[in-house]
Amino acid sequence: MIEIPGYKIVRLLGKGGMAEVYLAIQQCFEREVALKILSQSHAADQDFSERFLREAKIVSRLVHPNIVTVYDVGVVAGRHFLSMEYIPGQDLKTARRQLSLEQRLAVLKDIAQALSFAGKKGYVHRDVKPENIILHEDDGRAVLLDFGIARPSDLHQGMTLTGMAVGTPYYMSPEQARGEPVDPRSDIYSLGVLLYLMLTGQVPYDGDSAVAVGVKHVSAPVPQLPPNLQLFQPLIAKALAKNPAHRYQDAAALAADLERIGSRGLDPVELPEASPLSISAIPAAEVPAAAIPATEISATDPQSQRSHAAPAQPPVVVQRSGGGSWAWLLGLAIAAGIGFGVYFQQQLPVEQRLGAGAAAAAQSGVDPRTAPAEQSGPDRVLAPDKVVDPAGPGNALAANQPAPQLPGASAASSALEVEQARPEQALVDQISPGQFSPDQAWPDQAVAAPMAAAAVTPETADTSSNAEATAVDSIGPALTQLNGQSSLALRAEQLQQARQLQARLEQEPELLLEVAAIYRELITSNPLDIEAAQALQALRGASVDTIEGFLAQRDYAAARQAAALARAAFTADVYKSRLQKLEQSIADEEVIHGLLDTAAGLMQQNYLTLPEDNNAWRVYRQVLAIDPQRPEALQGLAQISRRYAAIARRHLAEANPAEAQVAIDRGLLVRAEDPDLLDLQARMQQSAAIDLLRARALQQASNGQLLTPPGGSSLDSWRQILQLDSGHEEAARQVQSIEDRLISQVEQSIQAGQWDDARGHIARALVHFPDSIKLQELKLLNERAVADAERPRITRLQVSAHAIDELAEVAPTQLPVEDMIFVGFAYQGFKPQAELEVRLFEGRPGIELERRYLQLDAAEGVRLFSLQNSLHGFASGAYRLEIWLEQRLLSSRDFEIQYAPGPPPGNSPASPAASQ
Repeated sequence: MIEIPGYKIVRLLGKGGMAEVYLAIQQCFEREVALKILSQSHAADQDFSERFLREAKIVSRLVHPNIVTVYDVGVVAGRHFLSMEYIPGQDLKTARRQLSLEQRLAVLKDIAQALSFAGKKGYVHRDVKPENIILHEDDGRAVLLDFGIARPSDLHQGMTLTGMAVGTPYYMSPEQARGEPVDPRSDIYSLGVLLYLMLTGQVPYDGDSAVAVGVKHVSAPVPQLPPNLQLFQPLIAKALAKNPAHRYQDAAALAADLERIGSRGLDPVELPEASPLSISAIPAAEVPAAAIPATEISATDPQSQRSHAAPAQPPVVVQRSGGGSWAWLLGLAIAAGIGFGVYFQQQLPVEQRLGAGAAAAAQSGVDPRTAPAEQSGPDRVLAPDKVVDPAGPGNALAANQPAPQLPGASAASSALEVEQARPEQALVDQISPGQFSPDQAWPDQAVAAPMAAAAVTPETADTSSNAEATAVDSIGPALTQLNGQSSLALRAEQLQQARQLQARLEQEPELLLEVAAIYRELITSNPLDIEAAQALQALRGASVDTIEGFLAQRDYAAARQAAALARAAFTADVYKSRLQKLEQSIADEEVIHGLLDTAAGLMQQNYLTLPEDNNAWRVYRQVLAIDPQRPEALQGLAQISRRYAAIARRHLAEANPAEAQVAIDRGLLVRAEDPDLLDLQARMQQSAAIDLLRARALQQASNGQLLTPPGGSSLDSWRQILQLDSGHEEAARQVQSIEDRLISQVEQSIQAGQWDDARGHIARALVHFPDSIKLQELKLLNERAVADAERPRITRLQVSAHAIDELAEVAPTQLPVEDMIFVGFAYQGFKPQAELEVRLFEGRPGIELERRYLQLDAAEGVRLFSLQNSLHGFASGAYRLEIWLEQRLLSSRDFEIQYAPGPPPGNSPASPAASQ
C-alpha cells in the first residue's frame, strides 16, 4: 500500500478504473479524510494526470454544503493523490429504494442547488448520476462527488476531444451524447433524468447499447409519467427538453418548482415505504373509467376499445370454480346491460344524469342501503383478487391481474370509509391530464362519470379460498353509485349551504367541521360527485395553508387550534399523516423559537460556552438536535466562533498568547472547521516556533556556531524562521549580516594578494550562499588575479647610454649615445629556457634596425644586455625597443638618442614613463 506523508491510511473505501479511495487520518488535524490515489497504470499518462489535478482545482473552488470539500492535492513517488472531505453514508444508487418520495425530492433539491452554484461559477459536472451522490448519514444532506470530468463551460479544447462524448449514457444530455460543447444546462438535463428515476424507478431511455441509449436521448420524445405522477410531468418535460434553450436555465429554478409542489403534491403519489418505484409496477389506469356500450366491445381488438371516445371498461374480476360458467355468462350479460344504461345516460343533459342514475337504481329493485354484500352458493364469481380484461389478448378468462380499484365506491361503506378512501381524488384522477389542475376552480354543475362495474376495497374483500362473488354482487355497488342522490335540488341546496358556511370560515373557523360534513354527505350519497370531492380536497388544502400561515407568523396557539379543527373535520389516513407532521412542526417550531430567544439573551450576556449548564452554544445545539439545518442556529454558532476569534486577536495584540489560545480552543469547540480560528491557531503555533528558533540562533552565535555544524548552526536557525515567516525582519537581517561577514573576509584576502586563501573562503561561503551575486563577482576577480600572477610578464624595462648595474625606478628617455646602448629588464612567470625576441626600431613609424633572441635560464630574475651599431653609430632621433614572447608583446620602451661623440653631458630631466 502506498504511503502518503502526513496521512495514515485506515482502509479501502472503493476502487475504480481510474483511482482508489481510502479512508485515512490527516495527522496534522487529526481528522478523517477520503484519500483518492490515481492508479499506477494511469500515473504516467499525461492526460489522466491533468484530469486528476484539474478535478482538485475545480472542486477546491466550489465551496458549497452539497459539493464535496477538497483539502489537499499532491504527487508522491509518481502517484497523484487528492485529500477530500470524508462523508459517511450511502450513495443514492444504494439508498434510494429506502427513501420516501419526500426524501427523494429533498435529495434532488440539494443536488439542484449544488449544480446551480457550480453553473454560476462556470463549471459543468458532466456525470450527474446516483453513484456520484452521497447521502450524509449525520444530517441527511445530499453531496455531489467526482468532478473528474468537469471543466469550465467555455473550454472547447483540452482534456476532451471535440466530438467525443464523456459521461454516463443513461444520464447524458442530447448535446453531450453528440460530443458537442456543453454548458450547465447539460447538467440540468441529467438532473431531469434523475428526477424521472426517483419518481418511477426507471431511467427514461434504455437500450441494448450505449449508442442506442444516446440515440434515444437525441431523438426520442420525452416519456410520459403514469397518471398518479402527472403533477410532475411539466417539470420532466422542461428538464428533458432536447433544445437547451427550452430547459430550465438554472438548476435552482427546478428546485424552486419542486419546492412549490411541496407536500401538496406528495399525497397523490405517496407510495408504501421501502417499495421501489417502477413504471412496470404502475397500472396503466389507476382508477376505473366509464363504460362503453357492450355492442362496441371487441374481444379480439383491444386497440378498438382503447381508441373509443369513452374510456375503456375496467377489468372484470373472476375466480373459477366447478360449474361456475353460468355465473360468468350472467355477469357478462348484466355488465352489458349496465353498459347500455350508462351509454344512454351519457346522452342526457348534465342536469339529468344524477336523476337518471337514481331511476336506474329504482328499476333494478336494488336498494343501496339493503343490497347484500355477498351471495351464498357454490358458484360465487367476481372475487376481488382476480381479474379478466375483456380487452386483453387471447382468452380473457386466462388473464389474472390485480384489479384497479376505486376505494370507497361500495354503497355499504359508511361516510367515514368514504372519506378515508379519498374517493374525491379517485374521481379527479379520471379527468384527462391537463383538463383540470388541483389549483383551478371546478365547474359548479355536477359531473358524474358512471362506472360499468364496482371495484371491491381491500377492507371489504373476502380473500378466503372458498369465497366467490356472483355477477350480481359486482353490479350492486355500481347501481348504488348511480343512485347517489334522490334529488338534484337537494344536492344544490346542500352545496349552497356549504359555500355560505365556507365564506364565514375566516371569522368562524369552527364552521370547518360543518362544511366538511356536508361535502362528505354529498360524496356518501354519490361517490361520483366530482364537484363535492374536489371541494373537500380544496378545503383540506386550504386548511393546510391556514396552519402553515399561522406557523410562518409564529402564532402557535392559532396554528394548534387550526390543526385540531382539521383533525376533527377530516379523517383520511393520508391527510392524518400529513396533519401529524404539521402538528409536530408546530410543536418543534414553538420549542425552537423559545430556544432561539434564550440563546439570543445568552449571547447578549456574552455567555458563549460558559457556564457549562447555561450558555448559547448549548442552546443552539438543542435547536440543531430538532432541526439540523436550522439557519438561525447555524448562524448563531458562526457568530460565537467569530466572537472567540475577535477575543483571540485582542489577546495577541496585547502580547498575551496564553489567553489567546484559550479563546481559540473555545471557538474550535463550537466550530471545529472555522477558518478564522484555524488560521489564528496556525499563527499562534508559528509564533511559538519562531520564538524558540530565535533563542536557539542567538545561543548558537554566542557559542561560535555561526555556520557549523550543518543543520545546527545559527544560520540554519535564522533560515528556519524565514521559512515560517518570510517577512521576519530580524531573521532576514541576521542572515544578511552573516553573508556580509563572509564577503569581507574574501575581499581582505584578495587585496593582500592571498589568492589561495581567498579561493578557500569563497568556496566555503558559496556552500551557505550559493545564490550570492557578490560572492560570484569576488570569485571571478580572484581567479583573474591568480591568472595574472601566473602569466609570463616583464615587470620593469630600462634603456641607458651606460652599463646598468641596477634597474632604476625612473629611467631617462633622452640618451647621449655614440654607437652602443645598454638594456636591462626584470621578468617573472616564465618557463625555464623560454626564448624572448628583442626588436629595435628607428623613427615613427619605425624601421627595424636589429632583432635579437634571448634565452632565459630561470622563471624569474633580471637580464642585462647591450645593442651596438658598429658601422655608423646611432643617429639622433626617436627609437623604440620591444620584447616579444611567442608572438605576444610583453613590454616596450620609447626613447630618443642625441648623438654625442664627446664626453656625455649630464642626464636630462626624465620624461613621462613609457608604456610597459
